[in-house]
Amino acid sequence: MKFLSVLASLPALALALTVQVPTNPVSGQVTDIYWTNGPSDPEWTLFLMNASETAFGLKGILGENVDQAPEKLTVTLPVLPETE
Repeated sequence: MKFLSVLASLPALALALTVQVPTNPVSGQVTDIYWTNGPSDPEWTLFLMNASETAFGLKGILGENVDQAPEKLTVTLPVLPETE
């Protein structure tokens, strides 16, 4: 029975951090990224990825060891080639 209660609590832990999609992000420009989190969430790293390319599709690291408390990060997006 304890095992089931642990499994039931896992989805709540996984959903503690929610990143909001930036409004009108532009390649090479400054944008703000907002999120909501739980009080015990640790620092985290924010990646820019394209899952449709290669195994990881990593385009850049936007923030490392991001402090979760401010719930906002201002970053300059990397310049990416235009796609059709």
